[in-house]
Amino acid sequence: MERIEYNFSGLDLGQRNDHSAIALLDLVEVTSNQRDPVSWEFIKTKNFRLRGLHRFPLGTAYTEIPKLVRTAIVTPPPGHFGRQINTTLAIDGGGPGLPVIDMIRKEKMPCSILPAIITGAGMGSRLGGGLYSVPRRELVTLLRLALETRKLIFPSDLPLRDELKEELMHIDSAGGQSKHDDMAIAIALALWAVTKRQPTLLLRKPE
Repeated sequence: MERIEYNFSGLDLGQRNDHSAIALLDLVEVTSNQRDPVSWEFIKTKNFRLRGLHRFPLGTAYTEIPKLVRTAIVTPPPGHFGRQINTTLAIDGGGPGLPVIDMIRKEKMPCSILPAIITGAGMGSRLGGGLYSVPRRELVTLLRLALETRKLIFPSDLPLRDELKEELMHIDSAGGQSKHDDMAIAIALALWAVTKRQPTLLLRKPE
């Protein structure tokens, strides 16, 4: 039996020559039919399943982004019949990001919002107005940690799976900019949101 506990989403906003992308990670708790030999309770595991990955077409107006984000967030997971999952949305606040964040907030979406300015160096910190700074290197590290510990699960029928695999292969661990990495950074922002809401989840042993 499985249960979706929460959703962590990340929105990477592109520039003129880059796509914008949103990733939706469901925190899934699975209860097995096996019992713990000490407590005799049914064994439960928690992982992150990439429920949705959307890359918006080049040239998509920033004024259209809030509507597209709302559609992605409120669409229920398969089998949940319209039940809204609690969501935290981390948004890239650099470049055009802050005006888009303001538009998303005005939409009063069913999610909490974590705006982040992605920096090239330094350490992450909390800025004024609920804004955070986060080094790109930290985002890449979180992404690789989730992959190496197998806590991040990709559905076999995931759209854009091949394109995502290409991005993950070439993302720069030193913090440099890859040619295209919008989907990978969207996933990394979602994982960063995990560290702000439930910081120990990514540090646990592989499940």
